[in-house]
Amino acid sequence: MPAFPIKKSALSAAIVMLLVGPLTGCEKTAPDEIAAAQKSKDPKDALIHLKNAATADPKNAQARFLLGQQLMATNEIQAAAAEFKRALELKYPTDELARPLANALLLSGQPAQVLELVAPLPIKDAKTSASVLTSIAWAHLLLRDMPAARLAVDKAEAAGGPSSESRLVRARLADAAGNADQALKLIDELVAADPRHDGAWLFKGQLHERLPGGGAPAFEAYTKALAINPRNYVALASSVGIQILNKDYKAAHIGLDRLRNLGPKAFMTYYYDGQLKFIEGQYTAARAQFQAALNLAPESTIGLLASGQNELKLKSFAFAESQLTRVVQLEPANLAARFYLSRAYLAQGKPEQATATMTPLLSAPNPLPEVLLVAAQARLLQGDPKGADVLLARAGKLYGDNPSVQLALALTNLSKGNIDAGIQALERISASSEDSEADMQLINARILRKEYPAALTAIQTLERKQPESPAPFDLRGQVLLKSGDKVEARKAFETALKKDPQYLLSVANLATLDLMEGKPDQARQRLEEQVKRDPSNPAIHLALVNLGQYTHASSQTQVAELDKAIRADPRNVRARLLLIEQHNSAGDSSRALEAARSAIDAIPDNALLYEALAKSQARSGDSRQALATYLKLARIAPTEPAGYLGQANLLIAAKDPAAAAKVLQQLLAFAPANLEAKRLTAAAAMQQKQPDKAVAMAREIQRDEPANPLGFVLEGDVQLEQKHFDSAATAYRSAMTKPGGDATAPRLHTALVSGNKPDEARQMAADWIRQHPKNPLLLRHLGGLAYKAGDSAQARSYYEKVIDIAPKDAAVLNNLAWILVEAKDPKALAIAERAAAEAPENANVLDTLAQAYAVNNDNAKAIETLRRAILRAPEPNGLRLRLARLYLAANDRDKAKSELESLRDLGRSFAEYAEVRKLLAQIQ
Repeated sequence: MPAFPIKKSALSAAIVMLLVGPLTGCEKTAPDEIAAAQKSKDPKDALIHLKNAATADPKNAQARFLLGQQLMATNEIQAAAAEFKRALELKYPTDELARPLANALLLSGQPAQVLELVAPLPIKDAKTSASVLTSIAWAHLLLRDMPAARLAVDKAEAAGGPSSESRLVRARLADAAGNADQALKLIDELVAADPRHDGAWLFKGQLHERLPGGGAPAFEAYTKALAINPRNYVALASSVGIQILNKDYKAAHIGLDRLRNLGPKAFMTYYYDGQLKFIEGQYTAARAQFQAALNLAPESTIGLLASGQNELKLKSFAFAESQLTRVVQLEPANLAARFYLSRAYLAQGKPEQATATMTPLLSAPNPLPEVLLVAAQARLLQGDPKGADVLLARAGKLYGDNPSVQLALALTNLSKGNIDAGIQALERISASSEDSEADMQLINARILRKEYPAALTAIQTLERKQPESPAPFDLRGQVLLKSGDKVEARKAFETALKKDPQYLLSVANLATLDLMEGKPDQARQRLEEQVKRDPSNPAIHLALVNLGQYTHASSQTQVAELDKAIRADPRNVRARLLLIEQHNSAGDSSRALEAARSAIDAIPDNALLYEALAKSQARSGDSRQALATYLKLARIAPTEPAGYLGQANLLIAAKDPAAAAKVLQQLLAFAPANLEAKRLTAAAAMQQKQPDKAVAMAREIQRDEPANPLGFVLEGDVQLEQKHFDSAATAYRSAMTKPGGDATAPRLHTALVSGNKPDEARQMAADWIRQHPKNPLLLRHLGGLAYKAGDSAQARSYYEKVIDIAPKDAAVLNNLAWILVEAKDPKALAIAERAAAEAPENANVLDTLAQAYAVNNDNAKAIETLRRAILRAPEPNGLRLRLARLYLAANDRDKAKSELESLRDLGRSFAEYAEVRKLLAQIQ
């Protein structure tokens, strides 16, 4: 809003009329714009004039027709067809309109509309009638109605004699009948009779392209078509396709530039742009191109297949699955789609679906090696190593010299524990092949075994094979960093960036080195410079988010960076998940929920996002909707535990243990070792008053996972609830001897205190704190106990010690501030502001801050802050009562009364109903 209100006056109104009045007289009419378009020699300028004409007079049939023609000239075929249809509705002369309308409908993939709209049109001119009948023949041909196509072309030739177009249709009919030789003979006769017919040369190229070794003659035919008509978009697109197949990418880019000039918004322009970006590894940019192509032709199998392959590279497996599934539905015999769909299934842990999809590929006498390898991987994931070995043996027998097969066999040795044999095989493949995959696997194996000198030797081989790539030098830096040589590691990363200044991995590794050396500002500057070089790369923004986590950046800064990442790549699942979690960790459940819903809209049916949505719904207090979302998650990902565990947690919280136990049985049926399912089964048993069953489950975990503290913690919890305090303490002590069991300390302390052993509890706490001087876990616990016991001074002391260890702990800062608020201590404000800086959207933190302002007699800020808290609280009524009290303290009785009356209307369901009535009575 402006700083001062803008006031109207008679003078200003007069000035506005003087300014606006003359403009209406300067507007051009549709005929003016049409005339300007017809005079213009610039196609783009003509197009603008014709669009202006159609806007000025939407019912001007001539404007619509001419606009359609101009759009056809720029290969915006769909838009042209729409304009011709409008011209038809506006009664434009059919003799002039029928042929261009039929052409646009055919080229935009609407042959049925040719029969519906064009076939019934009355046409007086015999030549036009023959031409339109040929178009009708084309439509029947595209709709695979061969008898109707032959009848239409017969009628066309009867009306106007054989034409180049009708002869081209007859050649197409021969090809459709499976007689490619006859089609080629007819097309050769046509180009001999009409050598300037670019459409004939185009079809000749298409015929050759389908024949074995026909790429060269096909390209020659497309070149002749383009020599005759440089604006033949299809011939140009086909030639670009051949150049890509021949890996002549430089020529393909030149052709793509010409495609952009001819048809900037045409399907093949977007498609080949996406293909070239995919080949160059620009997968995010390729995604945008493929999606633009599919917006024009949603059922295009080549577009769906290319997009699906690209989504696999982006690790967007659910989306890849949906697109590749559609290809298989449209073309069940499309083997490439089946292969990539199987890979999408495997990436999502669906080996059964992968195996079923691969079955037609495996039925071939000699399946491709890649097919056998993916099928073997599916068998392994299904728990069928023998079946995998059979497939690998078949691959070895058929393709023993194939590097991919050799590599798979070497990796199988590694997976079975035959490490030395696997590494030796990788070394043999590396020495005999220029492919780098074996080198990468060998380097990885050496790194995993911490054989850093051997890893560096393997990297030297990779550097020789990829002298211009930054990747080997980045790997060298990573190995040197692991071996403790930071100076040489930095040099290696810098060398990688000399090879490619935009190689993000090395930028991120240098930023990590900066952090290790205590230079966070230098790390941030490095990443921000990378943003300037490549602002549309979401990975850079995510790297800045990671840096923000190390440097405790504000929530607003993190959210802004994540928003940039999402704008750069709306389908980036990791960015979406981090944004949801950022809002949740800041206590802003409403914005987390909004972010989760937006993510689902952008990336439907992604299991991780549905889980995040369900968690956000639960945190916002909408347990019913969260339960429904977890149910949907279980349907989307039936072999993933998250959907079942989420339901079970909510059902236990809702005191419905029988339903929870039923859901957990479903999960344990296919995941019998899932520890969280076992823990929740014990919790459900306790709710059903079955402690023996809960203890049995705890001891089953102890037996199966003896090094895991969970089974002992679980038994301790059951014993504690049964008031068997000594047994609980014994179980907790056992848990504390296990890796990660230190977190059990507060439970052991509780068991000792509850068992009336205060001295032992005190000694245990003192020993633990002395042994863990940098761990605030037990201090937090002791602070909470002291506060509950009414000893605010002791609680304050504990919380202050926590803050010394963890100065940004928002929960403890908030608790400490609240203790000071209760003591009417003005120092509460500084602590509350620190808590709010860490969790600026958390309703509880904002409530404390509001009360701290009130302690300092700043009622205006207190009221404003509490109103912010109310907007963010899942259950705001208690805060609204506090707000009413603040209004009373500020002597604003009307606003206090309004709040109190709305709370009174809640009736006795509001816990502080009596207090509300008491305050209302005082006001009245």
